Amino acid sequence: MQYRREITRILGSLSLLTLTAMMSACASKSDEMSMIHFKFDQANLDSQARQTAKLNAEEMKKNQSAKMIIEGHCDERGTNEYNIALGEKRAKVVKDYMKDLGISSRRLETKSWGEERPLASGNSEKIFSKNRRAEFVALESDKNSN
Repeated sequence: MQYRREITRILGSLSLLTLTAMMSACASKSDEMSMIHFKFDQANLDSQARQTAKLNAEEMKKNQSAKMIIEGHCDERGTNEYNIALGEKRAKVVKDYMKDLGISSRRLETKSWGEERPLASGNSEKIFSKNRRAEFVALESDKNSN
């Protein structure tokens, strides 16, 4: 939350929602990995989520040295403890599906942020749905491994 306030302070008139969208677009474009979204209080992959995971797996197959952290996120509803657990379930279900698609578990880690890193701010279902997600974050490759 603090980093968002600092960014907003620095960039002045741009709204937090605009900044968040810009950061998301840059991350998605540079990493070629798409976010996976979830329904309220769910950690299962629907057909759209499975399709997105397949595309992400194809990107990882193109770059055999790529390693990712799959970060699970939730909307603000529920307790912190509940959302941390739900975020972990979301990250784990994505990791398990990626393994089913042929990506080695050695290349995937998971982390839950619960509700701590919302993509968007507000109290509408549209905003909440943006925050219920799994994101792929690139890990730096180990330069010493052969």
